Amino acid sequence: MSHAAHRKTQRRNDVKFNEDRPGPAGTLTHTHTSSRTTGLVRSCALGAVMALLCTGLWGTPLSASAAPVQPPPAHGPKLTPPGWEEASKSPDWVPVPAGLAYKSCVHVIPNGSAVSDDGVVTVGGAVVERIPECPYSGIVSPPRSHAAQQALAQAASNGVKDHGASAGKGAMDLPYYDGWWIYSNWTSSAQITKLSATWTVPPNPSVSASQLIYLFPSVESVPGQAIVQPVLQWGYNQSFGGAYWLVAVWYVYNGNVLAANDPSSALSVTAGHSLSGSMSRPSGTSTAWTVSISDNTVGGSRTATFSTGYASWTLAQGGALEVKRVTACAQLPNTSSVKFNTITVATTAGTVAPTFTSVNNVIGVSGSPGPGVPLCYAGVTATSTATTLSWVAK
Repeated sequence: MSHAAHRKTQRRNDVKFNEDRPGPAGTLTHTHTSSRTTGLVRSCALGAVMALLCTGLWGTPLSASAAPVQPPPAHGPKLTPPGWEEASKSPDWVPVPAGLAYKSCVHVIPNGSAVSDDGVVTVGGAVVERIPECPYSGIVSPPRSHAAQQALAQAASNGVKDHGASAGKGAMDLPYYDGWWIYSNWTSSAQITKLSATWTVPPNPSVSASQLIYLFPSVESVPGQAIVQPVLQWGYNQSFGGAYWLVAVWYVYNGNVLAANDPSSALSVTAGHSLSGSMSRPSGTSTAWTVSISDNTVGGSRTATFSTGYASWTLAQGGALEVKRVTACAQLPNTSSVKFNTITVATTAGTVAPTFTSVNNVIGVSGSPGPGVPLCYAGVTATSTATTLSWVAK
């Protein structure tokens, strides 16, 4: 999954599951293909959005019959993305780790890809695709956190309480709050050249609905132009995934979204497996990042090199929990915490001890757990070498 699209604005959205339903673990079942399918690279068919279940932010579910946003011209100046409400009603805007992206700007590329700063994708030196320039200047960020807090207050006034209860007991659902729930954050005075971390795949959620969960460390360009991420994912993101854990690497920039995750099959992982994620570049002036994520328990990895065109990278996250479509605490991983261990950060000054700060974006306003208490009792603690994200999944 720019920091404006991640940290300062609470990004995320919701979409329906279309014809490209996930099949068994590690596979996708496609009933149609994208017009961008080519050679070794297939951009996933994203389909139409049937419903944006953003009940907590926007009231009743939005109809798929909403008129689509007018398609952009093929050439000419980049267009300014529509607002969140307009884009969320349109089938032309789909969910990605950074918010809503125009559907033709989302691309799944092969594992091991190298992407040039002008969008040429190569595998083993052979050109397999050229990523077209996105007609829009960026993605669409969700409303800022104060809007979500207002939605929570409104939901509470309507009798939505018992936020931590299990969906299986018929209790009231959580008000929708999509985005980075909890994470650690650090701004470096020198250019970041590497960040790596290890963590363990948590148990599956006890309640599997339509939730989408991401767990990752990340590095961002400043001022919020791009982000690189090795990501552990649960759920279907409108391009790949399902009710299982899988890993991929992501690069979001200038409206485009690239995910290195072999189009033919996902790399699924299992609860208890040890993962390593890494982002590195050769120097503080290099614009090329190599991003990888590996299963240390049974082997297998996803990796890609992105020539970003951006030279300034000074913002880092030691670990983050991002959620979409979570309506009950039991839809979170069925554990009390995930710990990002052995975090190592290097800058142009050498290996450093970052002073990560804790960020919690899901403070409740009334009902249970109560005013000022995070939804699902979510919390984060951070040191220079570890970030622990915690919650109550019941």
